[in-house]
Amino acid sequence: MTMHDDFYTLVDAATSHQVVFANENGKRPERPFITLQVSVGAPQPIHRGPVDDDGLQRISAHRPVTVQLQCYGAGSWGVLDELQLKLYTDSMSDLAESLNIALQREPRLQDVPALLDDTKYESRAILDLEAMYTAGIDDDVGYIETVNGTIETTPGIAPELDFTMTLP
Repeated sequence: MTMHDDFYTLVDAATSHQVVFANENGKRPERPFITLQVSVGAPQPIHRGPVDDDGLQRISAHRPVTVQLQCYGAGSWGVLDELQLKLYTDSMSDLAESLNIALQREPRLQDVPALLDDTKYESRAILDLEAMYTAGIDDDVGYIETVNGTIETTPGIAPELDFTMTLP
């Protein structure tokens, strides 16, 4: 799954209304519906974890993320007000953690009607969320299991010695 999919999973689980990605082509859903737009900031410094017994090393970085949700249709402000509260329930916090998402500041909810056909307004609310997302991959760096070598010493001081070292 991608980071966008992870945020979609979290938002979709927090509402009973249809969620669609913003700025995509397609038929407009039945109102009320929610659009989701995820904007990613610059990654923080890269973290290289320890190499495990299988030779895998976890490479990860935290990313600041801005999520904008727009709800269209009657009662849109209430839909997003309920969604933002639900994001802070234990079940949603557990889901967010499993998706490597940490919500930061309190969300900002606004009532911003959208102008339709230059003649009338449609109810729209906007919810801005700030979050951190941890992205990571496993790198197969391998590991050294055994080292074989020969130690040469000065003649007369010690004999040549073959050795084998096995790492734990």
